[in-house]
Amino acid sequence: MFKTGRWMYVLFTCQQTLEKTAKGLYHLYFESGMPPRTHNIMEVLRRFEDRLPKQISADTVKFLDELSGYYIDTRYADFTDQLSENTRKPQAFRVLNLPKEAFKWLQTLKP
Repeated sequence: MFKTGRWMYVLFTCQQTLEKTAKGLYHLYFESGMPPRTHNIMEVLRRFEDRLPKQISADTVKFLDELSGYYIDTRYADFTDQLSENTRKPQAFRVLNLPKEAFKWLQTLKP
């Protein structure tokens, strides 16, 4: 997607990767519980933040909050079109590399 210039979808898939990872961790911490129905990554992590072996840094919170804003709700095509028009390569490039670090960090939170 990056190579073909689909910047919004680069951001969306980064958001989805970390959202699903956070929800997987939720399931590990609450074995029988279903993760919350939200696309906000920090909202999921806050549900078990007190159990984590590492504190979530302010920079990580800021990044995950920003990334959560790139969730695309397909029910709102006008918003999706506007978001797509306003998304540029530098933004996608910056965000593309950060989830790799965040994904590795989330992996260290397994109980």
